[in-house]
Amino acid sequence: MKQSGKSKNLTKKIFLFAAAAGLIAILLYILFWGKSSRDAYGTLTVTNLDVGKADSAVLMYKDHAGIIDTGTAEAYPVIDSFLKNSHVEKIDYMILTHYDQDHIGSAVSLIDDYDIEKIYLPDYVSEKRHYQELMDRVKKLENVTFVNTTVSEHLDGLTLDIIPASDPEKLTEDTNDYDNNMSLLCMVSLGSKKLFFTGDIEKDRIAGILDSSLNIRADWIKLPHHGSHEKKMKKFLKKVSPRYSVISTSREEPPDEELLTLLTDLKIENYDTINDNVVTECDGRSIKVTGSSSTD
Repeated sequence: MKQSGKSKNLTKKIFLFAAAAGLIAILLYILFWGKSSRDAYGTLTVTNLDVGKADSAVLMYKDHAGIIDTGTAEAYPVIDSFLKNSHVEKIDYMILTHYDQDHIGSAVSLIDDYDIEKIYLPDYVSEKRHYQELMDRVKKLENVTFVNTTVSEHLDGLTLDIIPASDPEKLTEDTNDYDNNMSLLCMVSLGSKKLFFTGDIEKDRIAGILDSSLNIRADWIKLPHHGSHEKKMKKFLKKVSPRYSVISTSREEPPDEELLTLLTDLKIENYDTINDNVVTECDGRSIKVTGSSSTD
């Protein structure tokens, strides 16, 4: 039975109406739900400060501010100025990866000048400069955690997993210099993205991590020990599989060329603090890094 002309026109109108309704639904999804999904996490901003051959990173997310390592004592004006210019009055968390002076040098000054909600420290005794001063200061506080098992901090969708060495007795057998290998690791997670802070870990700790079941896959890494190259660095970086890396160091003590070559070979975009701060923005879906790149 043939369809009449009127019936054909009605069918065509219904089809066009349905197509238009579908298109409108898609546009509304993109404009409203899609935008809501993109903005669900807010933006995490990580600033690796230009503090020479030392480490200090400020993390800002929504109304929260944190700091991982505090550079040398001489770096305090840089850190203090950045925090003040960023209108930071309260620090939610301070993580000191290990007790070398280029990581804890400004810690006591920050404790004295800022309201710090939580302080996380590695659980070992050090002979390094500034260690005893820091211990004398924190023993009066109640907000200090000496991390000997993984601790997680949750802040409005942002998660920080603070990970100690799994074999401290073995690592501290080297009485000459075990501080670097006792560094706390910190995996920062927002949405599907992960940022990995590695302190100053060296070959023995790297080997232990590679032999473990620890999941260290991340999109971004703060490379260990100011850009020093280690024998198992290639295997380590392949396990992390980052797209971006950051080296915190100085012009006087630049990263090892062998490491920079490896980063280029692995197609990892590397940035360093030799000339200025490195700023990383993460919205839970994507990461953008601004600064001086050494692998362009």
